[in-house]
Amino acid sequence: MFRLLRYYAGEKFDKTQVKSLNISRISRWTNQLLYLSRKFFHLTVSLIFLSGLFFDRDFIWLSGWLMLCIFVILEVHTLSLCIITGIFLPLFLSPNEEPHLYHLAGVAAVGVGDSVAAIYGSLYGATKWPRGKKTVEGSAAMAASIVVFLVAARPLCSAPVPSYLAIIFAALILAAIEAFTVRIDNIALPIVGYLLLH
Repeated sequence: MFRLLRYYAGEKFDKTQVKSLNISRISRWTNQLLYLSRKFFHLTVSLIFLSGLFFDRDFIWLSGWLMLCIFVILEVHTLSLCIITGIFLPLFLSPNEEPHLYHLAGVAAVGVGDSVAAIYGSLYGATKWPRGKKTVEGSAAMAASIVVFLVAARPLCSAPVPSYLAIIFAALILAAIEAFTVRIDNIALPIVGYLLLH
Protein backbone atom coordinates (compact mmCIF):
# COMPACT_ATOMS: atom_id res chain seq x y z
CA MET A 1 0.00 0.00 0.00
CA PHE A 2 2.79 2.40 0.92
CA ARG A 3 4.60 1.81 -2.37
CA LEU A 4 1.39 2.51 -4.26
CA LEU A 5 0.82 5.74 -2.37
CA ARG A 6 4.43 6.76 -2.85
CA TYR A 7 4.19 6.02 -6.58
CA TYR A 8 1.05 8.11 -7.11
CA ALA A 9 2.19 10.91 -4.85
CA GLY A 10 5.51 11.22 -6.64
CA GLU A 11 7.14 11.83 -3.30
CA LYS A 12 9.32 9.93 -0.88
CA PHE A 13 8.03 9.66 2.65
CA ASP A 14 8.08 7.18 5.53
CA LYS A 15 5.24 5.38 7.32
CA THR A 16 4.73 8.13 9.89
CA GLN A 17 4.17 10.70 7.17
CA VAL A 18 1.59 8.46 5.47
CA LYS A 19 -0.66 8.87 8.51
CA SER A 20 -0.70 12.60 7.98
CA LEU A 21 -1.64 12.42 4.30
CA ASN A 22 -4.57 14.56 3.38
CA ILE A 23 -7.66 12.42 2.67
CA SER A 24 -8.68 14.69 -0.19
CA ARG A 25 -5.37 13.96 -1.91
CA ILE A 26 -5.99 10.21 -1.72
CA SER A 27 -9.53 10.77 -2.96
CA ARG A 28 -8.19 12.78 -5.91
CA TRP A 29 -5.80 9.94 -6.84
CA THR A 30 -8.61 7.41 -6.61
CA ASN A 31 -10.87 9.51 -8.81
CA GLN A 32 -8.08 9.96 -11.36
CA LEU A 33 -7.42 6.21 -11.45
CA LEU A 34 -11.12 5.49 -11.97
CA TYR A 35 -11.25 8.11 -14.73
CA LEU A 36 -8.25 6.61 -16.52
CA SER A 37 -9.59 3.06 -16.17
CA ARG A 38 -12.82 4.23 -17.84
CA LYS A 39 -10.78 5.45 -20.79
CA PHE A 40 -9.19 2.02 -21.12
CA PHE A 41 -12.75 0.65 -21.40
CA HIS A 42 -13.15 2.98 -24.41
CA LEU A 43 -10.03 1.47 -25.98
CA THR A 44 -11.14 -2.11 -25.27
CA VAL A 45 -14.57 -1.67 -26.88
CA SER A 46 -12.83 -0.01 -29.84
CA LEU A 47 -10.51 -2.99 -30.35
CA ILE A 48 -13.47 -5.38 -30.27
CA PHE A 49 -15.27 -3.25 -32.85
CA LEU A 50 -12.21 -3.06 -35.14
CA SER A 51 -11.63 -6.80 -35.13
CA GLY A 52 -15.22 -7.42 -36.19
CA LEU A 53 -15.46 -4.62 -38.74
CA PHE A 54 -12.66 -5.95 -40.90
CA PHE A 55 -13.32 -9.69 -40.46
CA ASP A 56 -17.07 -10.19 -40.00
CA ARG A 57 -19.18 -7.03 -40.34
CA ASP A 58 -22.52 -8.80 -40.04
CA PHE A 59 -21.56 -10.49 -36.80
CA ILE A 60 -20.16 -7.33 -35.21
CA TRP A 61 -23.27 -5.40 -36.33
CA LEU A 62 -25.51 -8.01 -34.69
CA SER A 63 -23.28 -8.13 -31.59
CA GLY A 64 -23.40 -4.36 -31.25
CA TRP A 65 -27.19 -4.29 -31.43
CA LEU A 66 -27.53 -7.19 -28.98
CA MET A 67 -25.12 -5.58 -26.53
CA LEU A 68 -27.01 -2.31 -26.78
CA CYS A 69 -30.37 -4.03 -26.21
CA ILE A 70 -29.06 -6.01 -23.24
CA PHE A 71 -27.60 -2.87 -21.66
CA VAL A 72 -30.93 -1.05 -22.10
CA ILE A 73 -32.94 -3.95 -20.65
CA LEU A 74 -30.61 -4.31 -17.68
CA GLU A 75 -30.41 -0.53 -17.30
CA VAL A 76 -26.64 -0.71 -17.10
CA HIS A 77 -24.70 2.46 -16.35
CA THR A 78 -25.58 5.21 -18.84
CA LEU A 79 -21.93 5.98 -19.57
CA SER A 80 -21.21 2.43 -20.77
CA LEU A 81 -24.32 2.57 -22.93
CA CYS A 82 -23.19 5.87 -24.49
CA ILE A 83 -19.69 4.55 -25.17
CA ILE A 84 -20.95 1.42 -26.92
CA THR A 85 -23.56 3.41 -28.85
CA GLY A 86 -20.97 5.99 -29.90
CA ILE A 87 -18.44 3.45 -31.12
CA PHE A 88 -20.99 1.33 -33.01
CA LEU A 89 -23.18 4.20 -34.29
CA PRO A 90 -21.42 4.68 -37.68
CA LEU A 91 -21.85 0.98 -38.41
CA PHE A 92 -25.50 1.14 -37.33
CA LEU A 93 -26.04 4.06 -39.74
CA SER A 94 -24.64 2.23 -42.78
CA PRO A 95 -24.36 -1.51 -42.05
CA ASN A 96 -24.48 -3.01 -45.54
CA GLU A 97 -21.39 -1.38 -46.97
CA GLU A 98 -17.76 -2.37 -47.19
CA PRO A 99 -15.64 -0.86 -44.39
CA HIS A 100 -15.14 2.82 -45.12
CA LEU A 101 -13.21 5.36 -43.10
CA TYR A 102 -16.44 6.89 -41.80
CA HIS A 103 -17.27 3.56 -40.12
CA LEU A 104 -14.27 4.24 -37.90
CA ALA A 105 -15.51 7.67 -36.77
CA GLY A 106 -16.75 6.31 -33.43
CA VAL A 107 -13.53 4.46 -32.72
CA ALA A 108 -11.43 7.46 -33.77
CA ALA A 109 -13.41 9.98 -31.71
CA VAL A 110 -14.46 8.04 -28.61
CA GLY A 111 -12.13 5.06 -28.48
CA VAL A 112 -8.85 6.66 -29.49
CA GLY A 113 -9.22 10.45 -29.42
CA ASP A 114 -11.21 10.90 -26.21
CA SER A 115 -9.07 8.33 -24.38
CA VAL A 116 -5.79 9.88 -25.46
CA ALA A 117 -7.10 13.37 -24.64
CA ALA A 118 -8.07 12.30 -21.13
CA ILE A 119 -4.86 10.44 -20.38
CA TYR A 120 -2.50 13.00 -21.92
CA GLY A 121 -4.46 15.95 -20.54
CA SER A 122 -4.50 14.57 -16.99
CA LEU A 123 -0.78 13.79 -17.07
CA TYR A 124 0.63 16.76 -18.98
CA GLY A 125 -2.19 19.29 -19.31
CA ALA A 126 -1.38 22.71 -17.91
CA THR A 127 -3.47 25.16 -19.93
CA LYS A 128 -7.21 24.91 -19.26
CA TRP A 129 -9.80 25.94 -21.81
CA PRO A 130 -11.91 28.93 -20.71
CA ARG A 131 -14.91 27.84 -18.62
CA GLY A 132 -13.93 24.21 -18.53
CA LYS A 133 -11.84 21.49 -16.94
CA LYS A 134 -10.34 20.18 -20.16
CA THR A 135 -6.87 21.20 -21.30
CA VAL A 136 -5.48 22.55 -24.54
CA GLU A 137 -2.76 19.88 -24.43
CA GLY A 138 -5.37 17.13 -24.15
CA SER A 139 -7.29 18.56 -27.11
CA ALA A 140 -4.12 18.74 -29.21
CA ALA A 141 -3.31 15.14 -28.28
CA MET A 142 -6.83 14.14 -29.28
CA ALA A 143 -6.58 15.78 -32.70
CA ALA A 144 -3.15 14.26 -33.32
CA SER A 145 -4.24 10.77 -32.27
CA ILE A 146 -7.34 10.91 -34.48
CA VAL A 147 -5.22 11.95 -37.48
CA VAL A 148 -2.67 9.18 -36.84
CA PHE A 149 -5.39 6.56 -36.37
CA LEU A 150 -7.39 7.53 -39.47
CA VAL A 151 -4.30 7.85 -41.67
CA ALA A 152 -3.13 4.41 -40.49
CA ALA A 153 -6.59 2.92 -41.15
CA ARG A 154 -6.97 4.61 -44.54
CA PRO A 155 -5.30 1.83 -46.60
CA LEU A 156 -7.56 -0.79 -44.97
CA CYS A 157 -10.78 0.94 -46.00
CA SER A 158 -12.71 0.83 -49.26
CA ALA A 159 -12.55 3.68 -51.74
CA PRO A 160 -13.38 6.51 -51.84
CA VAL A 161 -11.36 7.62 -48.85
CA PRO A 162 -11.23 11.20 -47.59
CA SER A 163 -8.13 13.26 -48.35
CA TYR A 164 -5.49 13.91 -45.71
CA LEU A 165 -6.71 17.49 -45.44
CA ALA A 166 -10.28 16.28 -44.78
CA ILE A 167 -8.96 13.94 -42.06
CA ILE A 168 -7.04 16.78 -40.38
CA PHE A 169 -10.07 19.07 -40.61
CA ALA A 170 -12.33 16.40 -39.08
CA ALA A 171 -9.84 15.77 -36.26
CA LEU A 172 -9.65 19.48 -35.40
CA ILE A 173 -13.45 19.83 -35.40
CA LEU A 174 -13.84 16.74 -33.21
CA ALA A 175 -11.21 18.00 -30.75
CA ALA A 176 -12.94 21.38 -30.54
CA ILE A 177 -16.34 19.79 -29.91
CA GLU A 178 -14.89 17.50 -27.25
CA ALA A 179 -13.20 20.42 -25.51
CA PHE A 180 -16.45 22.30 -25.01
CA THR A 181 -19.07 19.57 -24.47
CA VAL A 182 -19.74 18.14 -21.06
CA ARG A 183 -22.03 15.12 -21.19
CA ILE A 184 -22.97 14.30 -24.77
CA ASP A 185 -19.54 13.89 -26.34
CA ASN A 186 -19.67 10.08 -26.56
CA ILE A 187 -22.68 10.38 -28.90
CA ALA A 188 -22.06 13.76 -30.57
CA LEU A 189 -18.46 13.06 -31.62
CA PRO A 190 -19.20 9.88 -33.63
CA ILE A 191 -22.16 11.53 -35.39
CA VAL A 192 -20.11 14.59 -36.36
CA GLY A 193 -17.13 12.43 -37.34
CA TYR A 194 -19.36 10.20 -39.46
CA LEU A 195 -20.82 13.21 -41.27
CA LEU A 196 -17.42 14.86 -41.81
CA LEU A 197 -15.80 11.69 -43.16
CA HIS A 198 -18.78 10.52 -45.25
